[in-house]
Amino acid sequence: MADGSCYLCGKAAQIYEDLTRGFYEIRCQTCGYYHVDRRSAGDVRSADERTRAAVSAATRQASETRSLLRLEMTNWEQIAADHLNTPVRQKVAKLLQYLAAKSKYPGDPVRIDSESDYPTCDAVTESECEFLIEHLKDRDYVHLGAGPTFPTLTVMGWEQVQPPAGPAGVPGRCFVAMSFADELDEAYLLGIKPAVEQDCGMNAIRMKELHHNQDICDRLLSEIRQAQFVIADFTGHRNGVYYEAGFARALGREVINCCRADCFDELHFDTNHLNHIKWTAPADLREKLTHRIRATILKP
Repeated sequence: MADGSCYLCGKAAQIYEDLTRGFYEIRCQTCGYYHVDRRSAGDVRSADERTRAAVSAATRQASETRSLLRLEMTNWEQIAADHLNTPVRQKVAKLLQYLAAKSKYPGDPVRIDSESDYPTCDAVTESECEFLIEHLKDRDYVHLGAGPTFPTLTVMGWEQVQPPAGPAGVPGRCFVAMSFADELDEAYLLGIKPAVEQDCGMNAIRMKELHHNQDICDRLLSEIRQAQFVIADFTGHRNGVYYEAGFARALGREVINCCRADCFDELHFDTNHLNHIKWTAPADLREKLTHRIRATILKP
């Protein structure tokens, strides 16, 4: 690992070149931990500021959830597109979620450095991040105390992050049940999440992305209760996914079933009669999932 400059933000970073597998491993305080393919590294570094900021948002947000993005010739432009032109309302929601994730308890002041933390909410610059923090203060979602460095979520802020669920869940909220295996991170980050959020304008919740101090089983069941619908990906055939999908159905939630093609023939007999999205790659999953959500969840 050697010192260098980040391919996305240009700030100091640690870089390791894996000659065998042909990629660079980057650890950056602003953009997080990510990989970039050697063939696409030059294109990524020479992209315009807004495009690089959009990719930085994706890599940092993945890092915050202990996931890893690898930028390649086939995906980095789409990754950028998914974080370009994010509506202000969604940026505000992301900033609130980041503050909530970093809070140890309600009333806990959270340190946020706009110079390095602006990608957590899809902001293009640190000044935009500061502008959004001021907006949260004006809406009484945060209390700034001595300054914007240590905002504290107010009760109104917490209510925005954790809205009460009605009998049919919170409209637009999707719980994703899937294996925590690292190999499936891209299926979520490049397939499920953009299908739900960018293509359908809804909110995806995956337990691997959530920071919490509760019993994981209690939090998991609470999240399913709050969801309007559930996406269950059975790749890897984790028992927990079968349980979560069954619990959601018992609550009367719509469940969209998915499974990667190489695992499809191993689906359990209790569920293999159900309609599943059979996918081969994250882009394929995204396209099919978007069509299914629009047809079954967002139907007129």
